[in-house]
Amino acid sequence: MDHQGSCLCGKVKWQTSGPIIRLNLCHCDMCQKAHGAAFAPYARVRKADFRFVAGKECVRLYKSSQEVTRTFCDECGSTLQWYRDDAEGLGIAAGTFDTAFTEHPSAQFFCVDSQPWHMLRDDVPKFETVPEP
Repeated sequence: MDHQGSCLCGKVKWQTSGPIIRLNLCHCDMCQKAHGAAFAPYARVRKADFRFVAGKECVRLYKSSQEVTRTFCDECGSTLQWYRDDAEGLGIAAGTFDTAFTEHPSAQFFCVDSQPWHMLRDDVPKFETVPEP
């Protein structure tokens, strides 16, 4: 199923033509900062299936670590995605989807960094860091 999404101001629009591989909830310190929230929900898709359809000139890159690049809109600041250069997939910030999807979260990562004021989900597997593939 195709999915579409956009940033808060609507300048950046994206589309993915393949399936959502999984939905992960990341509690790492960087995702908390990037989202301004207790965790970051990311829908995993294949890089080859993703494309920006409008506002690509507004997309900015931020190298949050040696391995990870994050993207955001330079107008409204919306977090859009994160990816590793050497991986086939990327994570789309789930809150940017304009089309509905029904995937249930498959994992909660970096639970060791979770905020004490936030309750982790009991119905989703929890991992201290990222589980081995």
